[in-house]
Amino acid sequence: SRKVTKVYRAITFGVPKEPEGFIDQPIARHPTNRKCMAIRPQGKEAKTAYRVLEAYGKEYALLELHIFTGRTHQIRVHLSWLGCPIVGDLLYKPRPNVWNLQGQALHCGYLSFAHPISGEELKFSSDLPRELQSMLEDLRQRFPIIS
Repeated sequence: SRKVTKVYRAITFGVPKEPEGFIDQPIARHPTNRKCMAIRPQGKEAKTAYRVLEAYGKEYALLELHIFTGRTHQIRVHLSWLGCPIVGDLLYKPRPNVWNLQGQALHCGYLSFAHPISGEELKFSSDLPRELQSMLEDLRQRFPIIS
């Protein structure tokens, strides 16, 4: 019912052309690869807002993402469609990465919703995992930061 607020951070290959934007592209099962989802005209509504927090040259970016729908693989599909797949994502436009991540450079850093009985707003936040913090430290040393 879209009553949960979710804010993610992702490290991507490439930098979006615009420093912030809104992706409104429908998502459905991929027509030939049943493990994947894809942008499809007959798909379900999927909306993601993004903002570039830091760009490391033109090679990588740290993005903040707000999702307004909760489709399977939504962020992964939308960022791949944008031309900026997530580092460590082996399903959507996989690329080798020097950090050998065990998973994707994607983290939900904030979550809020109303308690189902009391109605009290519950808020939860979480720092980036150490592995992703180390990646960012490495990127900041290797590339010029473009904010």
